[in-house]
Amino acid sequence: EARDVPILVGSGVQLSQDRLKAMAKVDGRPQISAYGRISVLPELVIQGDVSFETGNIDFAGSILVGGVIQDGFKVKGGSLIAREIGKAEIDVEGDVMVYGGILGARVRTQASVKGTHIYASHIEAMGDVIVERGIVESRIRTSGKCIARRGTVLSSSIVARRGIEAQHIGSERSKPCTLGIGFDPIAERQAETCKALLMAERQELERQTARLESLK
Repeated sequence: EARDVPILVGSGVQLSQDRLKAMAKVDGRPQISAYGRISVLPELVIQGDVSFETGNIDFAGSILVGGVIQDGFKVKGGSLIAREIGKAEIDVEGDVMVYGGILGARVRTQASVKGTHIYASHIEAMGDVIVERGIVESRIRTSGKCIARRGTVLSSSIVARRGIEAQHIGSERSKPCTLGIGFDPIAERQAETCKALLMAERQELERQTARLESLK
């Protein structure tokens, strides 16, 4: 028999009594995570750049940047929309959508990344990484797909569990590309971290048990 799929909700959302409907508790931007969790996040709108005038951004909601996230700044939050990202550090739970390029940035997200092109950047995403033009000299790790249907991938290292799509990969003059598909590097790293934590907890339990026996 078919089983009903439970609705998973996050911040800003509540379930109805019959648990068949998800309803917003706050005004904001709806989003769904790579795990299927529905949230509604409040919005922070920055008309210009993320620069010395704004400082680093840490906001538990949707962040809309009308300009560029300049070099050296950090943005942490629920999701991000920006015109362009320079050599910045991005750590968000939701989607990262960039109308221009991602240029020398470090981006980590539990959802997808979308942009025009990616250059000299490190991207780690639980969802898809989608670009229009191309990926150059970058390192990408994703649990979804890496897609550059009309673009070129040059001198990059890409591991995508669900596959890689591009118009061209590599050239005679560029450095070789390294490609991996069919396995999830993020999940494997998280599993190794969990194993290490579990081992440490077991060792602590053994020490406490031995101490209890000595006290007895």
